[in-house]
Amino acid sequence: MPAGPGVGEISPGYRIWLHVSGVRMFGPGTHELLRKVAETGSLHKAAKLMGMSYTKAWNLLRKTEEHLGRQLVERHVGGASGGGTTLTPFGLDLLRRFDSFMEETDAAMRDAFDRRFVGWPDGPARDEP
Repeated sequence: MPAGPGVGEISPGYRIWLHVSGVRMFGPGTHELLRKVAETGSLHKAAKLMGMSYTKAWNLLRKTEEHLGRQLVERHVGGASGGGTTLTPFGLDLLRRFDSFMEETDAAMRDAFDRRFVGWPDGPARDEP
């Protein structure tokens, strides 16, 4: 029986991006960045948590905003709270919609995977004779 890194439980994996006119503009990285901005109230902290430079994070958001023609985040400078970054209502809506889309995609993928691969390679798939 073979042994090694290829032996073990098989499971599906994927990455999904949204495109505008065929150009990738929103996917796992931007999604995670928005989620962390929402959690921390800071683009700087969000970028740091992701191991990304603030400049790269800011450029990623600006580029996505340009593709969408809408603002995703608002910067708040100084003040008693020390400033920070929050999601705009549009940014929050995008985050929620992408979360829901991913949940539905995960469920559909698990169902399709179960139909085709449960029991494989030792037996037929669920929907096969």
